[in-house]
Amino acid sequence: MMGAARGAYSLGVRNEGIAPRFFAKVDQKTGMATNSAWLGIIICTLWYLYWHFFFIHGMGPSFFNWEPDELPIITLYAAYIPMFISLMVNAREEKPFKRFILPAAAILGCCFMVYCAFAAYRIQALYYLGFFVVVMLIGAIVRAANNKKAKV
Repeated sequence: MMGAARGAYSLGVRNEGIAPRFFAKVDQKTGMATNSAWLGIIICTLWYLYWHFFFIHGMGPSFFNWEPDELPIITLYAAYIPMFISLMVNAREEKPFKRFILPAAAILGCCFMVYCAFAAYRIQALYYLGFFVVVMLIGAIVRAANNKKAKV
């Protein structure tokens, strides 16, 4: 989760994300991006509270009780598939085994992992994917707003 702090800082220095100047600010005394670090601490705390209360104790609504440490694998492995397809299309200098056979085997492995996640978690996997879509839409809206501001 401390990746959130690095992510906020790296977006800030590229003038992207929410409040880029705020999160890109580096403390002169410590040489650390303190605002981004605090964001990371807040996100870690929220993630822990979610894990503890919603997942472990089941205190939240059923649609929000998905497995927080295994279900993100769905999106990770699904994201690998277009990368392997791109490798198959663009790696013309590679021999056929490295260009087609290995990526095809990797795609099958990714599809198997995604299937396993859905087979194991059923409806919870769909709930997680719904949450993921909402987060990605928020990111797309913020990015579009930043691009619009940059063009003006």
